[in-house]
Amino acid sequence: MKRNEPFRLSSSSFLEIAPWSHQYDNIVAGISTRNGGVSKPPFDSLNVGFQVKDTLEDIVLNRQILAQSLNSNIDDWITVDQIHGHHIIEVKKEDKRKDAFVSTSNVLGEADGMYTTEGGIYLAASFADCTPLFFFSPKYNLVGITHAGWKGTVAQVGPKMIRIWHEQHGVPLREIRVAVGPAIGQCCYEVDDRVMDHVRNLPYESNNKPFSEKMNGKSQLDLKQLNAQLLLHAGIREENLEVSTHCTSCQKALFFSHRRDEGNTGRMFGVIAMT
Repeated sequence: MKRNEPFRLSSSSFLEIAPWSHQYDNIVAGISTRNGGVSKPPFDSLNVGFQVKDTLEDIVLNRQILAQSLNSNIDDWITVDQIHGHHIIEVKKEDKRKDAFVSTSNVLGEADGMYTTEGGIYLAASFADCTPLFFFSPKYNLVGITHAGWKGTVAQVGPKMIRIWHEQHGVPLREIRVAVGPAIGQCCYEVDDRVMDHVRNLPYESNNKPFSEKMNGKSQLDLKQLNAQLLLHAGIREENLEVSTHCTSCQKALFFSHRRDEGNTGRMFGVIAMT
């Protein structure tokens, strides 16, 4: 599996998926950082999440700042109410609503995955430790994103996106590229048997376990590697898979982290669009 970091700063406020953006000129894909916004501590400074106790005015301005930094119109952005599940929806241009992205309402309801076959739609999902999964098929003009915390991961939300594209849109597995984004690392993510009972039932690599057992009966779980292994098992080619090495908990200067900051923190946006 590749070891080079694919998510690289294109500005102080955004990490792009460099292998994609360098090869294709019609893709915007990556994750925002915590920098470049107006929010006050502990949400400093580019918090884009309405679900935290930041001021509404600052969140709206941060969303506008991020959209402008990516040379996009805020009315072209769409997000959903994430519920740590595996529901995936297809987004079309008629789903866009003027000013919806800067209000507290979510146009498309509850889901943890979105995709579209249409250009000019910016799909955004919020993160603060959970794993962002980005999907791109250049030849078949599809982009998608899923939010995979431990619940979404064990529900195999990533492989579900792949199945939808393959079965409903006729995309060969070899034509799907996936990037596993910055998330909490194995170094910082301790879980108990409530989680591990689900993980142990998944088709991970037995000779390269994405977790390590601890003496206290708990485990250190690597959500990024677990998702990567599930995607490979689902048919994604290794050469089409990028995996971030960034840990959102360790890298306080770049990322918000729900676990590190005990819930009192902001949110980043994972974003993907065909322009």
